[in-house]
Amino acid sequence: MNHGHFLGARLQVRYTLGRYVTHVSGPTEVQLLLDIRPVTQNPGAPPLDLRLVIDRSTSMQEESCPGSGKSKLDMVKDAVREIIDDLGPNDCLSIVSFDQALRVDLKRTHMDAKGSELAKTAITSLVAHGNTFISDALREALSPNVINGHATKVLLFTDGDCTSDPVRDHTALVNLADQARSTQLPMLIYGTGVDYNWSLLRQLSVRAGNGSCTKHIMDMSELREHLRGELAYLRGTAVEGLEVSGLSQNGVQVTGVTRFMPDMHELPSFDSEKAHPYDFFKPSFFKDQSGALDVSRGQQYLINLLVEDYFLKECGLIEINLVGRTTGKLTLFKNFHEAFLVTGLFTKDANLASPVNADVLKIQLMIAAARLAREQNYEKAEDLYRKAGDYTTATTMGRLRELHRTGQRNAVDVARTSQTMTGKAVSMIYTRTPETKE
Repeated sequence: MNHGHFLGARLQVRYTLGRYVTHVSGPTEVQLLLDIRPVTQNPGAPPLDLRLVIDRSTSMQEESCPGSGKSKLDMVKDAVREIIDDLGPNDCLSIVSFDQALRVDLKRTHMDAKGSELAKTAITSLVAHGNTFISDALREALSPNVINGHATKVLLFTDGDCTSDPVRDHTALVNLADQARSTQLPMLIYGTGVDYNWSLLRQLSVRAGNGSCTKHIMDMSELREHLRGELAYLRGTAVEGLEVSGLSQNGVQVTGVTRFMPDMHELPSFDSEKAHPYDFFKPSFFKDQSGALDVSRGQQYLINLLVEDYFLKECGLIEINLVGRTTGKLTLFKNFHEAFLVTGLFTKDANLASPVNADVLKIQLMIAAARLAREQNYEKAEDLYRKAGDYTTATTMGRLRELHRTGQRNAVDVARTSQTMTGKAVSMIYTRTPETKE
């Protein structure tokens, strides 16, 4: 079937196949679009445990944007002050800063009136100087135990690569990302400027999993809006520690999986047994530590499958397993495991095949556009976004192309911004307000 709906005790899943009926003539590709959301619309917002890790090395005193009159560190401080005002007495905040050495500016503190004042004083006292060494500060932020029932996230702000023993720092950072994954502690990394190691920070967020991501901020004045959006996401969290896995059926291979939240990422797929890549009778699978789900955005995947040509009528394609726990005021069945089988319809008659589903086609176009943007081919990316009907992102691609062409912005700066924007474009498609959500 082209559309399907699985409703479990804690999650609802809508799935859409690329075609209602697929023509098979030899090994045939099948696309499956999954949309996973919490069942509840009112999870009882969990209190927050935010752990800030702030770069205060010398480069952070550079002007954030030409003519702004404010340094990068000033802009971080301004954004954090506003977030402090949005926190309540049940929320916790800690602040660690670093140059070549770490400094604990605020131990984990509840944000009542007194705690809020202490946090603002700690932020105001930050001054840029010295070299850069990140891992000790990140280790400090990861060390406190997770508070049961809280939505926890580590937020790292930096504009530079390590300038003090980089080999030791980079090795330690990778190990810390693995530690964060094992303890299900997500990281949100904000980078700005052109001197930081984007590939390393991206690797850290991928390794940390659980909804971790890296975002590039070209204009630091936008940081406060990014943080407000993150707060809204955390306050809407209804499920945490979500793990999504899929096991293909006989005659089916998983050839690719793209996850969309919190940024677009290609997941690896594996043979469940060591087998020849075209042995259709050995199943393949994927697994993703998706992290938290909020009531408005959820999680989405585009799964590419390859089916053998003997498939006729309705056949099983892939079993999806969902494991996680609920948060907030929901205490009944806090841990859950839900599973369902996706089936498809097939025919040997090409005249009976269905056209490609418009939603699946749109996502395929946006994935292709994102790849072009990563290759700095902004003109073709702009064209594909327009074909997909995403005129806002198409306009952004045109602006980035012009910045790149005229040299108004460093090419690296533009490329990093495009990666953040392409992930945001997909996120906006799937974000729903509670009023419009089914």
